[in-house]
Amino acid sequence: MTVDDGPEIVYSYPLSPRIELLREPLGNDRYLHWIELQGGIPGVVIVVTDGASVLLQRQWRRAVGAWVWQFPRGNGETADARLDAARELEEETGISSAHLTPIGRVLPDPGILSTAVSVVEARVEFLDVSTLHTSDENELIDTFEAVGVSALDSWIARGDLCDGITLAALQVWRSHIAVE
Repeated sequence: MTVDDGPEIVYSYPLSPRIELLREPLGNDRYLHWIELQGGIPGVVIVVTDGASVLLQRQWRRAVGAWVWQFPRGNGETADARLDAARELEEETGISSAHLTPIGRVLPDPGILSTAVSVVEARVEFLDVSTLHTSDENELIDTFEAVGVSALDSWIARGDLCDGITLAALQVWRSHIAVE
């Protein structure tokens, strides 16, 4: 059996999945597919905080057909998480001055995505959502919210905060500040 024997998959998006016939660790041959984004350069998710609150943005996500609360994030363009975080932060929020610290990484869905997402903390002096704006109209961000760190669990329990990358980044951030 070769990959050529498999089904034809057509994508209109410029990200093509890799489909290969592989021998899995248990010894069976099977087709596996995955998507590698941006040539394997990690994406970035940014935990914007003033110490008391974190920034959430509400963004339209076509894949689920809904507005989703999440941390700012985007595709990586360089191998430097700080540079990518600075670019994404300014594009999505207008914040151009923050102390950026890479604090970890997450694998959003290692069953299908081969690319990691770097988690970067962006420390700001004060979160004033009234000054935030997106400079990229394609982002479809309609509002921002500064949420008290102590209120995040309520958001999660109500189902208001359910984006997987944001939840994973939040846990990385909480673990990071716990050991500081």
